[in-house]
Amino acid sequence: MAQQAPFVCSGIGEPDIAVMQALAGFEPPLHPALLADILVLANLFAEVSDSQQVRLRLEAVSDDSCALFHADAVRLRLLCTYCGDGTEWLARAGGAAEARRLRDGDALPDRASIQHLPIGAAAILRGEARMPGHGCIHRSPPMPRDATGRALHPRLLLCIDPAEED
Repeated sequence: MAQQAPFVCSGIGEPDIAVMQALAGFEPPLHPALLADILVLANLFAEVSDSQQVRLRLEAVSDDSCALFHADAVRLRLLCTYCGDGTEWLARAGGAAEARRLRDGDALPDRASIQHLPIGAAAILRGEARMPGHGCIHRSPPMPRDATGRALHPRLLLCIDPAEED
């Protein structure tokens, strides 16, 4: 699926509806194990976030979108990378303000302090809307490229947010 990048499938509603809406027209149909995992994660996220409806996005990424450290403006966000390098995050306080300092080059993290989510691991990240100044600082990992600039390992990423935060 990731080799079909770039693409985005999205849905919104109760977890089962959001998943089916997002993936209804996907060709070829999703592998049953992947579909089952996405359904489990959508329902789990709805329960943990106390949200009746979720906004779900499954995308194949072949560019460096979200490559800068940032903290999301939502209460909670679930991220799961099914293919490619997993999301990078910092065990660092400060939320969005600290992320801005990182982007401005004032507080560059050393490589050893950057944590990596393993492929297939789901993480629920706290955002700035839940606790301003305490959002999880994270980014998409830099995309490895060949000599022509083509992405070597596109990412297949699942992102789930509470729908009421549109």
